[in-house]
Amino acid sequence: MDFVKRVPRRPTIDLYHLGATLAAGALAGLPMGIGARVAMRVVAVLGDQPTGFSISGTLLILVVFIVAGLILAAPFALVLAALPGRPRLSGLLYGLLLTGVLIVPPFLNPQGELTLVSPLVGIALFGSLTGGYGILLGLLSQTPWLTDISAQKRVGLGWIILFAVGTGLTINSVAALSGSSSLPAAATSLLRDLGVGWQEILAFNGLSAAVITAAYLLLTGLFFVRTGHRLTGRLAALALLAFSAGFFHNGTAFSGMMRSFAPARLLPDLLQLVGLLGLLQLFYRFPDGRYVPGWSRPLFFIWTAVAVVWFFNPWPGSILDAGGWSEPLVLVLFLTILSSGVVAQFGRDRSHRARIHLLAATVALFGLVWALSLAFPDWKGRTSPRLSYLTPFAFGPYLLIWLGLPASFLLSPWTDPERRTES
Repeated sequence: MDFVKRVPRRPTIDLYHLGATLAAGALAGLPMGIGARVAMRVVAVLGDQPTGFSISGTLLILVVFIVAGLILAAPFALVLAALPGRPRLSGLLYGLLLTGVLIVPPFLNPQGELTLVSPLVGIALFGSLTGGYGILLGLLSQTPWLTDISAQKRVGLGWIILFAVGTGLTINSVAALSGSSSLPAAATSLLRDLGVGWQEILAFNGLSAAVITAAYLLLTGLFFVRTGHRLTGRLAALALLAFSAGFFHNGTAFSGMMRSFAPARLLPDLLQLVGLLGLLQLFYRFPDGRYVPGWSRPLFFIWTAVAVVWFFNPWPGSILDAGGWSEPLVLVLFLTILSSGVVAQFGRDRSHRARIHLLAATVALFGLVWALSLAFPDWKGRTSPRLSYLTPFAFGPYLLIWLGLPASFLLSPWTDPERRTES
């Protein structure tokens, strides 16, 4: 008797459906944020607390809830098939589930501002937000932009998890700029002259960083949805996330974790190493996965050795101690590394000039901002001397430059001829 060997299949996700559901979650998060602002005001009034309103604070809440709506849509997309009934009913059930998990427990054991109202009132107020979010998510997930998609681009669940981890690390890194006092002195003085208070200045820094990073993650997510069915596309998206996780902060990211868990002290340096080398791999090997031009392969290993010495500082006190390098030298080194990647893109793919020109402009603007911060120290983001390479990242608006990275790779169609190398 013949037996057929069954090869277990790895769970896969349709990228088109996942991307559309995440977009629906972000849209559903907007009214949830508006409702949360209203609910907070109601709680303050019922608790006889002074009420106030600020545009920056409201915008920050809306951004937070849009991002939260996007994140909360991911489990809905993954377990939608397991929920009973039609997607609309599934949305209602998912909203009730979110209420039971996120809203009920805090009000059963209230602390801080949650004690201003009774548990029943608090659950009714904020539970209506999560319940309404679930219903709206279910409705939006049935719009034609999702249901009319016939093509599928499936990818293993493990890649989705890696992408989610990279997104979470980026958000954690950027959170270090929220409430940070590392703003350039000139920016602080300018905002104060305009009558902006200190707390509003900090909120401006955090809000600008949050909005720009959300745009960066959105563009990277679109790139992942478009190209994630191929190995080089998945690796390219992860490289973009590794770079943002490693560099979109002012040196204080993961500080809490580092204080409580000693091995975590290596995490920032490791993320920066992986982020820079991942970006180089993207420049040197996109889109076909080959090192083109030929000189890019040995140069990559040279830059790897330089980056290890730079970020991990294995010989403190020596000439190789990166903490003793002058900032102009670090600027030249960083620009040389990134420029080699841009030159490689020019050498391998001149047909897609828009993408390459945008990459070149991104690196050039990065260098210009850093050089100007050296010429005009009042516009320099505040970092420690050893972290001088984070100067162009240490102020929220400076992150705007880096939208050119994911945007450039979205400009050109996929041209990978090596379909057989993808898995």
